[in-house]
Amino acid sequence: MHQFGNKNKLCFIVALNAEDGLWPIDIWAKNVLLTHYDHWAYLQCFIFSLEVELNNLKLRKLDDVFFDHGPTTDDFHAEIYLSENEVDLSFELDNKMVKVSMQYNELIDLYTKVIVHLNKLEA
Repeated sequence: MHQFGNKNKLCFIVALNAEDGLWPIDIWAKNVLLTHYDHWAYLQCFIFSLEVELNNLKLRKLDDVFFDHGPTTDDFHAEIYLSENEVDLSFELDNKMVKVSMQYNELIDLYTKVIVHLNKLEA
């Protein structure tokens, strides 16, 4: 498994192998597994959605939909609030709210590392 980020903030854990064309990707926020119902990702779509969201983050152009990466993230609702250098994320899962604060550049870096890794798997 390849881990990007930190489980006590925001973390993506990517399995070493696909199964039937789908990749297990666990997403954690503040030590809560957000993808415990469905962690299977169709890689091409997952990468595309991460790239779109990363671009929107860089442009600071975010709408109501955040962390929408296909069926893998359908089980929770996410919101983002940006200040100049800080990012506040909130995830609602099973009537529980999980809140994470991190540096803006830390989130950009995390997305970039995950995308680079997933693109290597797709190649």
